[in-house]
Amino acid sequence: MAAFRLLRALAGEEHNNDLFIVGDAHQRVCENKATLSKCNINVRRRASQLRINYRATEGIRDWAMCMLKGISFDDLDGV
Repeated sequence: MAAFRLLRALAGEEHNNDLFIVGDAHQRVCENKATLSKCNINVRRRASQLRINYRATEGIRDWAMCMLKGISFDDLDGV
């Protein structure tokens, strides 16, 4: 929560579209859940939930494979 409080302080007094925060609550490392309203970040009626999983698209995989082209690596599969 300290990081969100710092962001709010750096952004200054609240105004329209002053912060853009993206997160995945299901992938947090700690069990602590940050409540943005407790950090003076107002998201009421402005938050939305993404319906498409952009982390698993074919385009991202293709880009990653291009980055690895010509580089030797061990995939640790023991073969």
